[in-house]
Parts: sequence; structure tokens; C-alpha cells
Amino acid sequence: MYTEAKKQDAKKQFKLLRPHLKYMRRLYNPATGKHRIHSDREVIHNYELQGFKLEEGFENGRVIPWDTYQANYKRFKRICPPLITVYSVEHPVAGNQILSFTDIGQSFRINGFLPSKKPVGACTWKRACGATKPLYRLNQKSLQGFGDYFYTVDKNEVRHNNRNNPLYKDSAKDNTVCYTW
Repeated sequence: MYTEAKKQDAKKQFKLLRPHLKYMRRLYNPATGKHRIHSDREVIHNYELQGFKLEEGFENGRVIPWDTYQANYKRFKRICPPLITVYSVEHPVAGNQILSFTDIGQSFRINGFLPSKKPVGACTWKRACGATKPLYRLNQKSLQGFGDYFYTVDKNEVRHNNRNNPLYKDSAKDNTVCYTW
């Protein structure tokens, strides 16, 4: 439960982190039916070269970009201890992207996933430091086992897909990746 003192601490932490936050951008490739999400402009541009298109009009949440987080790691961890790195791993054959808290763990390697060139950035593992927007992962059901994953902070988008899209029905239950700003 948030006390008034915790609320004030979160406001102070957010004030210190706010200038460093950057929106994640979600992309979709109509040819493959796959999604991508990232905060780094260069990575996003590389996705665009692969046929991905930016999805406009979606609230994607803000993270601390990887370069900024890495350069100020100790300072940011003092300001906000619950910060975690969000890594992006991709399957070269299936075309899936999964966000992870571990840098390409053994289970991902066994299943053929490879790390992307740059992590997405940093968010928190719990509501803290002003980060209150859950980043949800929706898992597409697929008979071939190569379904899509996409990410959103928009609870209405989650509800809509859980109710109306049979490929994503009930897929976001307990699939909060992290908390964004």
C-alpha cells in the first residue's frame, strides 16, 4: 500500500528520471504478421529496413534508453533500486521478438533465440519511482508454435484483443513484463 511518504518519494524519483525517459515505439510487419518494440532510433530504423512499419496512435510507455542507463547505471540505481534492464531477443526463423530480464539465458539459446544488438532500456520490476504503467505481453496462439508477441501499456487494447481477437484471447493474464512511465 502506498503511503503519503512513499508517494512523495516516488515523485522525487520521477522528477530526477523524467528528463531521461524515452517512448518505446511498436512496429508491425504486414508481410510476416510480426511485431517489434524498441526505444532506440537506430534499432527502429533497422526494423523499418526489414519491412516493419511504425504503428501510430498507440501509448507505448517510456523507458530509460539503454545508452543512457548504461552510462548512468550507478546513479540511476541509487535513485530507483527496482530498475531492471529489458533485453530483446529474436528468433531468426520464426521472426518472434521476446522481451526478457536476462541477457539471452540458456533457455532462449536452446530454443534458437538470439540477442538483438541493443537492449530496449530500463523499467522497473514493480510500481516504483513513478513507473506505474504495466507493459503487457500478448501471446498469439499458433498451431505451428510460431505465434506473434506484442507489447502494450494500453489496458483497453489488452481487453479488446482478449475479448475480440481469437489469436490473442486471454493471452495477457499475468503477462506484465515491467512497469514503464
